[in-house]
Amino acid sequence: MQEALILKLIILALGAIFIAVIIALVLSFSVTKKLMKHNANLIDQVKESDKQQASTQQTLYEKENELLKTEVQLMGWIGAQIESQGLYRSPNVTLKEISKVLSLTQRRISQVIKTRREDNTLAEYLNTKRQLEGCRLLVEQTNWTVDAIAHEAGFGGTTTSRTIFRSRFGMSPKQYREKKRLMG
Repeated sequence: MQEALILKLIILALGAIFIAVIIALVLSFSVTKKLMKHNANLIDQVKESDKQQASTQQTLYEKENELLKTEVQLMGWIGAQIESQGLYRSPNVTLKEISKVLSLTQRRISQVIKTRREDNTLAEYLNTKRQLEGCRLLVEQTNWTVDAIAHEAGFGGTTTSRTIFRSRFGMSPKQYREKKRLMG
């Protein structure tokens, strides 16, 4: 009789364990399903965020390109104005004077030159223009003195002109003229 009772208790315990396992599996499946749904939602949110970020980056890229084009055009216009009005030919011309002539702020002119040119300042830019004008005059005006060319190109003095010329070309203005004459 005791054996029958022990057997019934064992069967009852196994049944309870079986039911507990089934309940655990059902709960586990339910939790897994909820986690999968939550993960899918997170993935969708990340994808949407990536799309928005890509769209924002594209917009920034387009704005940057527009700004770049505008700055390139503005630098071209500034250069053309300085060239056509011969502003570089005045040895003492200032940023303030150029700003008034061009109707641009001093800061804007400096900013455009700094970002769009390898010569980072207005003074360097003007000296580059003066050097190019000096080179042209050395070749075209062979009867002019180096001093006259320096003055005409906008350098304040011949010493400054020679120093800047030598640093850029590695030779004096006279040597440059002779070299160009020989090259014909």
